[in-house]
Amino acid sequence: MKINFMSGAIVSAYLLICGVLYLWGFWIHFGINILQFVDTSDIVKATLIPVVGAIITFIVQALLNEYNSPKSEQTERFIQAGGVFKIFAYFQYALVILMGVGSVLLLGYVLFTGDRLERYCIYAVGLGFVVFWMIQSKTTFLSELNQARGFVLFIISLLPALFFSHGIFDGKNVLQGVNTYLVDTNTPCSENKNEKFRYIANLSNKMFSLSLSDGSICIQSYEYLRLKKEGTKPVSEEIKK
Repeated sequence: MKINFMSGAIVSAYLLICGVLYLWGFWIHFGINILQFVDTSDIVKATLIPVVGAIITFIVQALLNEYNSPKSEQTERFIQAGGVFKIFAYFQYALVILMGVGSVLLLGYVLFTGDRLERYCIYAVGLGFVVFWMIQSKTTFLSELNQARGFVLFIISLLPALFFSHGIFDGKNVLQGVNTYLVDTNTPCSENKNEKFRYIANLSNKMFSLSLSDGSICIQSYEYLRLKKEGTKPVSEEIKK
């Protein structure tokens, strides 16, 4: 089956699915359906930037795996040549086996020791591998790509799981106060001026923040927004040093 990767409809639909999965993973921590509060056009914009680093790392790792993986014909020639070539061929096999065993052990460790949402990540990755295997072995989808077909299908199948998992860990970091900010706006969410709110996100001209006193979610519009790094000392104290 041939497919035009440059088709705007196909690319937009795929990115929209990935974006929805990221938002689902992120906002599942806060118990609200974020799709009720955002426009469709904001979904991809809000999710691509947070995961771009993870996407690049994932693709580079997949390229390295593809480059280092033993190819049947090439490996057979290396083994027959003997010497250094034979050693290199066996090294490729050993590397693939070690990476496979390491990945399985890591996934198993998280599956049995992680919390509920971390296990969701494992299920998503597992589903991605199942989808990859079914498309790769049961269909002729993208057969025109020849040797690059497996690599492209691997990326397409696993990226949605990557978006979902990244969203889960980003949301967990907000709950745990990892690299978070406190909010100060002209429209406070509480009559208690001493109540603090932790910044969550800004989507569709709405700001979302988390009350540190009761865990409630504040959704508000604002004229100005000031963010202060949580857990840092006032600038005046730093200057005195």
